[in-house]
Amino acid sequence: MTNEPSFKNCMCQNRGGGIINWRTVNDTNFNLPQILGETEQLKAGSLFECSICKQAWFLDKNRSVMYFVPDYKMPLIEKWNAGPQTISTESLKILNKIGAISYNDFFGSFRSLNIPCKVTTIKNEIIDKAIISIQDFPPLDSMQKHIRFASEISQISRSEYALPYRLRIKTTKVRERRMAYYPSPVKARFWQRFNLNGPTNFIDFRGIKGKNIRSSFFFSENSITLGDNSDQITYFITDLNAEIMSTFGL
Repeated sequence: MTNEPSFKNCMCQNRGGGIINWRTVNDTNFNLPQILGETEQLKAGSLFECSICKQAWFLDKNRSVMYFVPDYKMPLIEKWNAGPQTISTESLKILNKIGAISYNDFFGSFRSLNIPCKVTTIKNEIIDKAIISIQDFPPLDSMQKHIRFASEISQISRSEYALPYRLRIKTTKVRERRMAYYPSPVKARFWQRFNLNGPTNFIDFRGIKGKNIRSSFFFSENSITLGDNSDQITYFITDLNAEIMSTFGL
């Protein structure tokens, strides 16, 4: 019989895409503080590694939430950590006018500010459905399928596909009507009615754009359901800093 640890002891393989409440980890039976060791301090937070299977994890700067790090995310973390990801004061003024929505993590702590906009990159690419994600942790969100960085931005402007701020707020406060269905009734030109399912930033449907959408008080199960298509959205990761906190009143 051998005392060598096995993969089943570390539980990493059962936590793909998962998170750990690090503040209460000592109250669990997983012995994670002994298994997960800190390997590198980043510009915000730290990388950890499982001593058994070598799986990477990320602990936020408040040392409260631990995130599973898929292998394909490591190059993005390295690029994010290589230097500051900031945007200009003029761009911040534009973003403030568009309106930012704050999101928290599962434990109620600040996670990110998201602002939908149009971005022109330093290579003159035009991205009509961009979200400036202001955050103090690396790009680990599985919903962020297309990742770029603030250092790639040349110009920011309003996107005609973005919903008005008040409607974006509305979609974040809807109660669940049935499993995974959080409908916000809205209308467009010619009185076309839709339900936006969950937090929504952009609308691009048969010539109807976000700028055409208005609020509605009449919910119907028969209305077409729309929502964000993560395959069409590019996230530009931006560092949270003092100027941003002042601009957005954080």
